Amino acid sequence: MRKRLLNATRIGLRSLLLLILFMSIIFTCSNIALAQTKTPQIKSPTPNSFCDVELVKVIDGDTIRVNIKDVPPLFGENLGIRFKGINVPEKHCDEQAYLIAYRIVSGILSTSKRICLKNCERGTFSRLVCEVYYDSNPINELLLRIGVASPFKKGRTNTKKCVK
Repeated sequence: MRKRLLNATRIGLRSLLLLILFMSIIFTCSNIALAQTKTPQIKSPTPNSFCDVELVKVIDGDTIRVNIKDVPPLFGENLGIRFKGINVPEKHCDEQAYLIAYRIVSGILSTSKRICLKNCERGTFSRLVCEVYYDSNPINELLLRIGVASPFKKGRTNTKKCVK
């Protein structure tokens, strides 16, 4: 009887050891498989700057709409961008200056190879306010230099009255 008990104990220990060995192999293999499965990474642009944006539409001389690549469509599609630091006359105030600025912005941005938005901040009307670069050149500064834009003055402006 004693021999049978010892044999049963040995068989039980062997089964237990085999079970532990089997479980450790499965656990190790599953960890290796998990380690090899890479989670897709979302490219995060540098804070407050985006390059290779797609021009959707020129609204006026200081506002455009763009699609930002590698940003979910909810946040980066058809996004309004206001040019930082400048103000271009509204159409009802000075139609000639408005058309000149509009045509310059349209011509430059529609033919440029690369459009970048830098130093972006949240503005009014769900827009971003950014420095806009075309082929590494700042369009904000160009519009100021050629005289179709004026420096933006902070504070409330009355859009119904034209500032001269």
